[in-house]
Amino acid sequence: MRSSFAGILLLGLAAMAVADPRDFNVNARPIFESTVSWANAPIAVEIENKGPDARGQLLLSDEGKSTRYPIELPTGSKKSVIVYPTNSPYGMQPELFLSTNQGRFQIPYVPRGSYSYGNTAVVALISDNAGDLGFLKQTQSASPNAPQNFLSDAYCKPEDASDRPIGYQGCAAVVLGSGSDRISDGSVKALKSYALTGGTVIFIGGASATTLSDPRWADFLPASGFKTRSVGSSRTLADIAGRPFSESLTIAAGTPISSAKVRADGNVPIIAERGFGIGKVVLFAFNPFEDPVSRWQGRQRLFLQYVRGIDQQRATGFLSQFDSTNSYNQYDRYGGSGSMATAGGPGYAYPMYQERQDPFSVELPKASKVFWILAAFFVAVVPLNFLVLRKLGKGEWAWLSAPVISLGFAGVFLNQASDLYAASLSTATRGVLIVQEKSSESMFVGSTQIFFPNGGTYDLKMENVDQLGTGSDERYAYGREQNRTQLDPVDTGSIRIPDLRAANLAFEEIGYRQRFADPLNITFQKYPANGGGTEFTVRNVRGHTLQNVTVIARGQRISVGNLAIGQARNVKIPKRPEVIQDQGDFLMGYSLRQNVCIVAADITGLKPGPQLGKEVAGRSSVRLVYIAPFTAGGAG
Repeated sequence: MRSSFAGILLLGLAAMAVADPRDFNVNARPIFESTVSWANAPIAVEIENKGPDARGQLLLSDEGKSTRYPIELPTGSKKSVIVYPTNSPYGMQPELFLSTNQGRFQIPYVPRGSYSYGNTAVVALISDNAGDLGFLKQTQSASPNAPQNFLSDAYCKPEDASDRPIGYQGCAAVVLGSGSDRISDGSVKALKSYALTGGTVIFIGGASATTLSDPRWADFLPASGFKTRSVGSSRTLADIAGRPFSESLTIAAGTPISSAKVRADGNVPIIAERGFGIGKVVLFAFNPFEDPVSRWQGRQRLFLQYVRGIDQQRATGFLSQFDSTNSYNQYDRYGGSGSMATAGGPGYAYPMYQERQDPFSVELPKASKVFWILAAFFVAVVPLNFLVLRKLGKGEWAWLSAPVISLGFAGVFLNQASDLYAASLSTATRGVLIVQEKSSESMFVGSTQIFFPNGGTYDLKMENVDQLGTGSDERYAYGREQNRTQLDPVDTGSIRIPDLRAANLAFEEIGYRQRFADPLNITFQKYPANGGGTEFTVRNVRGHTLQNVTVIARGQRISVGNLAIGQARNVKIPKRPEVIQDQGDFLMGYSLRQNVCIVAADITGLKPGPQLGKEVAGRSSVRLVYIAPFTAGGAG
């Protein structure tokens, strides 16, 4: 009876291992049609189950990590799941597997373009009409002084538009073309978060610009109240592109918001632009994909003034100070110089206080020291021990002295890591929270180091995580490959880590991008300034206490101290000087390029990421970048 049961079990396991893939019709394709592929480019996996009911998961394996996408497939069902590969510096291709109670097999996937490296700026069009951006392809920037970039076009159908910010992260700009009014509410939110973290979103006008009347974009657009009208020609377009434009043009004329940068023919706005987060939103009142603009020789130059790879590079450089979602992104770690090397701004110093039971300040012994301790142990316990006892005529005492010597050297080793054994489950988080005034969502970009004193399985209780990565610290590299924690993330629309498996005395660093809903509120009240410039009151209405607050506007930084909840400070922004020395400061430069006022500060009490363990005081540092419109009279 026992043997027959074992046989049935083995047959069942064999059936699961060799399930017939012909029961499933599977197709994996990139969301964006393009001649290039890029990091984080989303992949749609379409599955039809023609066999028995199945349930299990899609497995995305890349960069040595696997992400699970749970899926249920009743007989006859068709499902589409979007998966998001990890950033890879080498263009390594991900592997896809379908693993269910009916078996497991690999899903063929071959990207349809060559891998895009850092000098290629991808411009994506969400539209029913693929190919409209073909005119953008070029090998050098329009400006001879700007970094030389390759531009590549990509296309996505409105129904396929990703509802996650990570789906657009590799794009220098996203253009909303014909049919984009059909994208989902999730895709609208995702594009707003994409702009929040440095992306460029471009809206198209013209005779039938239904997207502009979509109420979901009302708080995002640089203008409102659109009406269709015709203009005889456009001096604005001619001036921007350096090519004459004298044909009649149909536009969607709107009323720009007070902080928008506007290019107009008289009182008729042709192009409006606004800053949003650390990105921007651009509105073309005309349709560049229809006549007469589509046959105009200045169209490419016009686009290149607003679709610029350098804008994406600046924002990426700023966020790279905090971002470890890219496994190859290296920057100073804890215990380093105390400041970050930056691209686009000065370093942000992080507290380096060493406290009792702070596992992140523990320095493990060097390999050379371990070697000499072991060498001394073997010398003491064998030749020295026996020689001394033999000379004393007490050789039989070796049975007692050898264990005593061993215990002594064990104590030496334990003393080297005594602080680790005494520490509890601990976390240390650093990163930046980007908030746009009056926006319902914000984005945290950063990482958390975790120390696990005891091995086991942990639920990190992370919520609303859009992107995940891991870092490493060479100081904790002993046995790293053998004892590294297993994250085992699960993606159900946001990423969770419910079953992390850690060894004893294990360290892990997790990088992530996490969406927050309305974490705080800062207001600006304008009033007339004496002697020129602009004065206003900045008030921390609710949320969290702010420390080391700096207001940035017109390329200038003004320190205002701390702001407790409910507290306000008066700030005076002098007239903009003729020469601005931003010294590579990204936020100062951004305040010049866009009409925005920025509050930069340290936030207390906000705990992103893993919700477990003790947060080590003085180790964590969460920065705030709060952006509000800055109008002619002050902050809006």
